[in-house]
Amino acid sequence: MSIDTNTIHLDEEIQREQACIEDLIAEIEIHVQKGQINKAIQRDLDLHNSLKHLEKLHSRKRLWLAAAGLNIQGKKAKVVKKVAYQA
Repeated sequence: MSIDTNTIHLDEEIQREQACIEDLIAEIEIHVQKGQINKAIQRDLDLHNSLKHLEKLHSRKRLWLAAAGLNIQGKKAKVVKKVAYQA
């Protein structure tokens, strides 16, 4: 996949995650108004997870953009997938 294709894919994923976050915030407000605190707490946990995921997506996008910037400068760069081995 090219750098441009990856950044477009990441932009789409970021937009979906942001829409999800907005929906979760609205749900939390509704549950609080209805006095459904346990449901609001669960949505808050979901919101926290979505925010962490959004942060990772932005970080990944910055990495792809850095590689693209280096390529524009004529320096050969690409993003490689991290492989983690567990002991």
